[in-house]
Formats: sequence, C-alpha cells, structure tokens
Amino acid sequence: MLFLINVFLPKESYGEEWLGKEFLSYETIDESNYKVVRSTKNLNSDEEKQIIEYASIYNITSPDGNHEKLEDKMILRYYYPDQIKKLLTDYNFNIIEERKTEDDLFLICGLSQE
Repeated sequence: MLFLINVFLPKESYGEEWLGKEFLSYETIDESNYKVVRSTKNLNSDEEKQIIEYASIYNITSPDGNHEKLEDKMILRYYYPDQIKKLLTDYNFNIIEERKTEDDLFLICGLSQE
C-alpha cells in the first residue's frame, strides 16, 4: 500500500519582516452576489518551537452594501523536510518518490517489508 504526504515547506526564517504582513488570497463574487475577499495575515512565530500563527481574514460585502469581517486564526507547527523524512524512516516507512514545488514537498511512501 502506498500513500502520499504533502509537506508544507517552511521559510528559512519567520523574523520581523514576516510579522504583520497581510497577503491577498482571492477575491470573488458568489452565486448570491456576495463579494468575498480573503486575505492572510501573519501574526506570530516561534522559530525555536517551529510554530507560526496566522489569520485568514474574510471581508464579505452583501448585495445591499452591508459589510462583515470574519477572522479565522490558526497556529501551525511546521517541520523541515529532513525532520519529516527521519520520522517516516524511524517508523519503518520507505520514501519511494519525492516531488517538490515552490511551497510543498510531496512524498510517496510505503511500509517497509522488513
């Protein structure tokens, strides 16, 4: 049996230049004519514990012009590729194939037959 793991590739550093920045994720108008703008804001980081905190911010405007802002905060523990690979091999999994994009590492794995 094979399985795929999608590993988020963290930045080398989440220092001061990263904190407080807000990035547009998407802007759309749904089938009910509500305008939705989603952005992500970087809130905090702890490089020693490998944790980042961010908020997904949704600005929603109804067809009659009313505005609502929703925030969904998330705290993520991140791992570097070598840490994930070691964890897998320590628990008797084989990494059969690796594929990498700018932001993600994909590992195709299987259980060792030992």
